[in-house]
Amino acid sequence: NGQVANFLLGYIEDTKSVGIYSIAFMLAGAWCVLPTTLIMSYMTSIYNINNSDYESYLALSSKIFKNVFFISLLIVTILFFSAPYLISWLYGDDYFRSIEVFRYLLFFQFIWVINFFFSRIIIKFNGYSFLAKKSIFCCLLNATACYFLILNFSILGAALALIITEITSLLINFIYRKARLEQLIFTG
Repeated sequence: NGQVANFLLGYIEDTKSVGIYSIAFMLAGAWCVLPTTLIMSYMTSIYNINNSDYESYLALSSKIFKNVFFISLLIVTILFFSAPYLISWLYGDDYFRSIEVFRYLLFFQFIWVINFFFSRIIIKFNGYSFLAKKSIFCCLLNATACYFLILNFSILGAALALIITEITSLLINFIYRKARLEQLIFTG
């Protein structure tokens, strides 16, 4: 999804916009290694629980969800407030314009991590077809949103398109009833 924005920024605007967006996108996503590693390391435990044993599944999944949520929230909060220093130190004042985009993309990445966890849960319940259809829909949504939002809001529009797409993707996950995602969030 981020590459669509790069292409459209280059096409609609210029390569400098692509550079500013790329810096913000890469930096905003660098922290995701920690929660995704945590998620993947616990997925075997979740996958080993029998699909009919909802109590055990919900207890463990809920615990992992809450840990990932709060760790991610802490990291995003720290990065949000340290953004000016971080970007200035790493890239210099020429990329100062990417701070606002970086902050929006931190929110996008936070939602992406939650979505990543939910997608792995849906896989447990053999939701491959569901996830494939959702991915195609979200790719089309992202391309359309990117085009119109970049025309109206420039680089910030590219970030907003990703946020809209990721929130939509997150909400679509709740349609997959077998995973009981709403119970997972509120259990425990």
